[in-house]
Amino acid sequence: MEVLNPAPLDFWQAVADACPWATYFHTPSWASVITKTFPEYSLASLGFLFKDGAQAVIPFVAEEKKRLFKIEKKYKSMEPGV
Repeated sequence: MEVLNPAPLDFWQAVADACPWATYFHTPSWASVITKTFPEYSLASLGFLFKDGAQAVIPFVAEEKKRLFKIEKKYKSMEPGV
């Protein structure tokens, strides 16, 4: 298995287009809306290429918070809970 970190947007869109139950909320377009609406979030989706040719994407956005001596990153599947 190959992990794409981050998932390229064209790869992500192709996976969403090929999935019969994917909705707009699974697409990179929706993630872009989230990151433009909530600037504290950034795209952080993972893509997967399996040896049998299957492809998958886990759509994430990440929120970074600066703490005293470190940066904490929290991942969400998508805002607002979709």
